[in-house]
Amino acid sequence: MPDPATSVSDGPFESERDAMNHPDVRAIHEAFGRDPGAGNMAPHIHRMLCEALAGAGVELGAFDDRVVGWLSGWEPHVVKAIAAMITRAHQAGQQSAVAIDMHRWYATVTLGGAPFGVIGVQTGGDGLGLYDSKEEWEQANG
Repeated sequence: MPDPATSVSDGPFESERDAMNHPDVRAIHEAFGRDPGAGNMAPHIHRMLCEALAGAGVELGAFDDRVVGWLSGWEPHVVKAIAAMITRAHQAGQQSAVAIDMHRWYATVTLGGAPFGVIGVQTGGDGLGLYDSKEEWEQANG
């Protein structure tokens, strides 16, 4: 089965047919054709979903694993769509993380739901500081 991170296309799928024609789904049907029988697709579907979750760095608890087992009883193209969404979400998160300037950032702090202040970081400057507002942080860190 192709690696979910390097598959031909992990969507988005525009139709059920797109998902059904994915190489991972075709591989599951081929494996089932070699060894047909009730429940014989489930291990392949389970592996496909677990590979997507592992590729995204998702740790599974006992209940999570039960849900993955339950989903493994669904049709492979449906689970492929779920696995592909996990993969795409992970990739989008990585792209967003790359876009963050880790040398200069701030975060608004709330206390009891009300704004409390701003924590700001400027490497090469004053380091970490607590400010009353974003504007104050910007003035202090240019």
